[in-house]
Amino acid sequence: MRVAGFTLTRPRFAGPPSPKGRGFAHFAIALLVATLFAGAVWLSHEALSHAELVSPHASAIVYDRNGAFLTQIGERILDPATNAARVDYGYWPLKTVPEKIAHATLALEDRRFYAHPGVDIRALLRAAWRNLTSLGRREGASTIAMQVARMQGERPRSFGEKLMQAVTALAIISRHRHEATLAHYLRLAPYGLNGHGVAYAARFYFDRPVEDLSWAQAALLAAIPQSPGRMNITRESGLKLAAARARYALARLEEEGALDAAQAALARAELDHMHPLDAKRRPETLHLALRYEALAREGLARPVSDGDRRINATINMEVERDVLRLARRYLSNFRSRGARQVAVMVIERGTNAVIADVGSSDYRDPQAGAFDFTRVRRSPGSTLKPFIYALAFERGALKTTDLLNDIPEGASGVSNADGLYLGPLTPRQALANSRNVPATNLLRRVGLEANFNFLRDLGLHDLETPAESFGISMAIGALPTRLEDVMRAYAALADDGLMRELAFTRGEARRAQRRVLSVDSARLITSMLSDPQARLPSFPRYGPLEYPFAVAVKTGTSQAYRDAWTVAFSHKFIVGVWIGRGDAGAMRAMTGVSSAARLAHAVLAKLHDATPGDIAPETFAPPPSRVAIDLCRVGDGDDCTQTLREWAKPREAREAESRVAKPHSDEPVARQAPTSASDVELGPPQDRGGAPLVIATPEHNTHIWRNPEQPQRLNRLALKLAPMGGDTQIVWTIDGEPFVTAQANETVFWPMTPGAHRIQARLALAPVASRAVKIVIE
Repeated sequence: MRVAGFTLTRPRFAGPPSPKGRGFAHFAIALLVATLFAGAVWLSHEALSHAELVSPHASAIVYDRNGAFLTQIGERILDPATNAARVDYGYWPLKTVPEKIAHATLALEDRRFYAHPGVDIRALLRAAWRNLTSLGRREGASTIAMQVARMQGERPRSFGEKLMQAVTALAIISRHRHEATLAHYLRLAPYGLNGHGVAYAARFYFDRPVEDLSWAQAALLAAIPQSPGRMNITRESGLKLAAARARYALARLEEEGALDAAQAALARAELDHMHPLDAKRRPETLHLALRYEALAREGLARPVSDGDRRINATINMEVERDVLRLARRYLSNFRSRGARQVAVMVIERGTNAVIADVGSSDYRDPQAGAFDFTRVRRSPGSTLKPFIYALAFERGALKTTDLLNDIPEGASGVSNADGLYLGPLTPRQALANSRNVPATNLLRRVGLEANFNFLRDLGLHDLETPAESFGISMAIGALPTRLEDVMRAYAALADDGLMRELAFTRGEARRAQRRVLSVDSARLITSMLSDPQARLPSFPRYGPLEYPFAVAVKTGTSQAYRDAWTVAFSHKFIVGVWIGRGDAGAMRAMTGVSSAARLAHAVLAKLHDATPGDIAPETFAPPPSRVAIDLCRVGDGDDCTQTLREWAKPREAREAESRVAKPHSDEPVARQAPTSASDVELGPPQDRGGAPLVIATPEHNTHIWRNPEQPQRLNRLALKLAPMGGDTQIVWTIDGEPFVTAQANETVFWPMTPGAHRIQARLALAPVASRAVKIVIE
């Protein structure tokens, strides 16, 4: 049939398919079904295997003792996109989901979170339609659960990966429910600057727990995960973008009734007045940050709790900056003499809490600045001598009334740093003058092995080599040690012989304290190191070793001036200083007293807020069960031109007849001082039935300069007796005239007047008086 030029014919139908064709079709369908089933099984297995809620290890933020940011300790993570390692921070767990942050996050990321099983079909369809009909920014439809699946196993984005995320999201919600999934999202989500987790972000940006965030702060943080790089709230541009998104979240929350109009207005006003947040930076002393990172990885610096990953350090960042500034200033002064690096530690006496820790002048300094010299073993010079004397007192091999020879004969080739010999000296003089010959002879007397083991017990070395490898030279710097070890040993000396570990964090568990010295020996050595009169003639008065408050100090200089050391402690602080070179090269005449001691003096004065002219009426506690005696040369009588105060056991005080002072200058040094107890005598007779009256402050033959810039009422001189027990009433006399009546343990102040003066203390009700102390005031 023809219709409008077309010919219509009946269709021809093929006959029934052959059995072979029907078999092939059935096979193809079966194969397709099997493939789909296998794919579904594999997909389900993969989804279930990724459905566990896992996260990287939670990092920590370190704060100083005053709550100031110090550093943060990150977690190294391999980036699958670039196959390179990066450092991430945060991942702090949440015990419960805070209400404000939950509302703000869901308003922006997944409004129907509790209404779908992990995949929001409505959102998928909406996003697909908008992406097809719009030429603008493409819209995603990832739910909270899908984002958790993505963040737990980041892989290159693709359709297959998106499908895997959707199936994994269903498995996550099915296995862990909505609340746990949301909490995990808030632990993993990125909040900028390589930080993850809202609890971490709340502490890092706002320094408060996430539960204490305001609505504005919660909305601002909730805005960041969409684009952490662009919404950097430490920059003006990033804050502007994040604040705009936060306002959108607040509007949604107000619509939904999560917050009322007044709360929304207050939150918007807070956003309007926000400024870019301070970017937290590591301290200039990068070694300090590295130390805390190492302590944390070793489990020695622990966070407050699993949910609060703050590490509360003992460091005071303000003091740290002051010490660094002083260290750099003094090092610049010494560079012309070959010094290249400096290290300083400050610890709190009694607790061993580290307040400042400067490992080098600058980590980036090409002159070995990357080395932390508080932890590098160096020759300590004479800084170990106090422990040689302490062991001798402990073993009973030395008494305060003994004489030690500082002469060439028997010195075994050892010489003193100044090339001189002072003859027989008391232990106090020998230690305070840092004489090498008496120290090495004393070490030999007590024994090489005993001293070697004692220094190991103090933590000054951990060597297992024979003591003979170092010989007697271990007393003068042959045994290398670290500044932090020296600080710990001197802290034991300052703490009446109790050894404690250094504390870098507050509340940390430390090994129990242990006694390494008796109270008697520790206080005796402290009194020697704090006696400026005993340092004569090697160290002149009013130099860097003398302070306006009580300080025990010891310096050290290694061979060829390679290292300069000083350790000084007051009633409050212990300061250790090292100056030298990273290449162990020699400096030019850089002794401990001429370099490191000056820096230590500046640091301690800064810590005590001391000003020129200040005089603090304080002394260190005397050794228990000892009495104070004044020693002078035969023939001087009551008007000794030079006296030396010593603490002796009562029996030793009765047996001793004198104490040697410095040798006369008109005779050969090696033969000047008396060599036996019969050549010296005790000071003026006292009431031998009780403790003698001994003036502790001021010292005999002291020359004092008044500060003309101070008001007259501040130019006063402290008068104080050495501790004598009891509560006796005494009369202070100035130039023979009574000045004031006071208790024996009371410090009184006399308005200074220029001229030469004679000060004495007398018992108010008995004819007993102290030796007269002569002073000159200008």
